[in-house]
Amino acid sequence: MPPKQGRNTSFKKAQPKPASSTIPSAFHPTAPSTAPFQSNLKPGSLYLTHIDTHSPAEKRNIFILSLLPNALAVLVLAWRIRSAYPTYISLVAASLALPSAATVDIEQSTWANIASETLWRTAMLTCDLVLVTAAWKWVVGAFVSGPGYWRWKLGGVKEREVVVRMAKTLKSDDVLKDLKEEEEAEQKPKQLGTGVGTEKRDARSVSSSKDIVPRGLSPSYLRSKTGYLMQDREWALDFPAMVTAHLLLDSSAVSPTEFGPRVWAYCGEAHGWCVWDVGNVAAPSSKVASNDTSIASRRREEIEEDARRKMRQFETRVSAIGHEDLFFRWLEVLHYESSRPGANSWAPQEKKDNLLSSAKELFTDHGVDFEQFVAGLEGGISGVPGLAEEIWQ
Repeated sequence: MPPKQGRNTSFKKAQPKPASSTIPSAFHPTAPSTAPFQSNLKPGSLYLTHIDTHSPAEKRNIFILSLLPNALAVLVLAWRIRSAYPTYISLVAASLALPSAATVDIEQSTWANIASETLWRTAMLTCDLVLVTAAWKWVVGAFVSGPGYWRWKLGGVKEREVVVRMAKTLKSDDVLKDLKEEEEAEQKPKQLGTGVGTEKRDARSVSSSKDIVPRGLSPSYLRSKTGYLMQDREWALDFPAMVTAHLLLDSSAVSPTEFGPRVWAYCGEAHGWCVWDVGNVAAPSSKVASNDTSIASRRREEIEEDARRKMRQFETRVSAIGHEDLFFRWLEVLHYESSRPGANSWAPQEKKDNLLSSAKELFTDHGVDFEQFVAGLEGGISGVPGLAEEIWQ
């Protein structure tokens, strides 16, 4: 029986599903001014950035101590080259049938002497090859593209240094996927009108990427180590990227906030490099569509612009009183308070109270009168970045 007319009996090739055009709400596109820095990053990798404000003396001492093994390797390599040079010159001359101390008279030598000389030369060549290969790789890694190169390009130790860490095991796609799945899991219970979402979020907080990744940017961790000591089994320093970032910052081409406590991930060609700017609670949200002209959207933009203005005012004010490091410490506090487990379930006033308490403690530790400081800000207490209730709502 012939097939019915109009029915397509051919097999259609399955079309690949388009990739999701949305990114986790925690991420937003980076500023165009950071394009030179982005050129140093690998799209498949995950990066953390922050500004190291430890004292230059502390950073210098740690760097010198860590450089000693590299300097020792250079000395050992130089000593071996000098001591072995005459021997290898003799061996080359002997191989060319020229008069040399390394020439062995086979007719006058016993087989035992010949075997002994052969074994000795083989062992020497093998050991020198291993030494040169290992030491050369170490020297190049330390002085050509590593910490030595970094310090040379920076011109020594600086008060402000951009630290860039690249994840060794975590991949940006995996982290973005985890965050997206977590957001979807939180939204479903809200749509059903149940309270299951909060419980699920708390249960997953230990293993979620949204909690694991910022641990490397927690204020306590950033205060405990200089950037150079943050190399471990999870993170490696990207020295070329650090050089580019510092040169951009030093030339005032970018604002210090662009390299504050941030997570960098490549979100595809549609979005490019995006950042999880947990240090700035007023970071623009990727959920806001470009054609959204609602009152709520415009109000959100006004709040974000006001937050950026307060950030600039705050930075200028702390620099004027000689405590520029307070600006970066405050960014770390904002990051910690906005990303700590359970923070999503707090009321806006509770978040503000926690921030206010942290601010007073931070200023007291630096010998600055907090009440007197905020009195000189436009807007008073609400002029401090992060202490406006609208941001948390």
